Amino acid sequence: MGHLEGKVAVVTGSGGGIGRAEALLFAREGAKVVVNDLGGARDGAGQSKNMADEVVREIAAQGGTAVANYDSVATTAGAESIVKTAVEAFGRLDVFVNNAGILRDKTLLKMDEAMWDSVISVHLRGTFLCTQAAAKQMIAWAPDEPMLYDKLTPMEYLEFVAGLWGVAPKEGRARAESLLKFLGLWDQRDQRCEAFSRGMKQKAALAGALVHEPKMLILDEPLTGLDAAVSRQVKDLLQEKVRGGATVILTTHILEVAERIADRIGIIQSGKLLAEGTLAELREKAGERDGTLEDVFLELTGELTPESAPAAEAAPA
Repeated sequence: MGHLEGKVAVVTGSGGGIGRAEALLFAREGAKVVVNDLGGARDGAGQSKNMADEVVREIAAQGGTAVANYDSVATTAGAESIVKTAVEAFGRLDVFVNNAGILRDKTLLKMDEAMWDSVISVHLRGTFLCTQAAAKQMIAWAPDEPMLYDKLTPMEYLEFVAGLWGVAPKEGRARAESLLKFLGLWDQRDQRCEAFSRGMKQKAALAGALVHEPKMLILDEPLTGLDAAVSRQVKDLLQEKVRGGATVILTTHILEVAERIADRIGIIQSGKLLAEGTLAELREKAGERDGTLEDVFLELTGELTPESAPAAEAAPA
């Protein structure tokens, strides 16, 4: 089994050269690959399916899985189509490599504006458009206040959200079922969300953020209003996603939660990042070698000083 078994990678401009080598390497490591190439000449002229198709055949010959895409990276529609190809063919997107480019064998003095515009269009604009399209597919956000369609059931809501992300209906339903069972909402799958408690709504909203299997998850106070059992379920789910290769950025005022589950911690005060690092690094910075994260937080923010601490009162005689 390769290091990228089960992952999905897109490599633009992979019909030849470095891009081809990257696509073949991803496939050898177990990834399913979208081979994108416009099929033009090195100067960007013309278009052909042959180059992408040939790399797909090479990957298949070595036992891998790949599909071809022939869209231009230099248009919004093309960039979105490249990402859509990955989602429709393999149900997800894990890696996006911007490799597409064109060559203008001219010195600066001999290059005209049209040539320069072509280079910028592919190299700069193409990188921007493709990265933006991939990021939309790979990132999810869940606010502190659950945002649901109250008239929908959890299953209907998750199938709807999965469809918005381009997940095939059958796959979307399977993911929804798995998430609802994991979060303890399976028995309520056909009940409208409007009757749910805060904790149940929070879990449904989290499932909605996860249903397209994002690689980065941004959560604002995800444990607010949850009882201990539900809170544990959510924390277990987040840690499972991290073990699967995802990144979770979590904001919380519950320092014990950050201390327990975070690999790296940032301390923010008045909108400014005061410190960031592992708990051990933060302890060293605060001079609290064996202190809790609360001790570290108070030391770094200066919110508990001898002047601000309550004075001890003598017991009445």
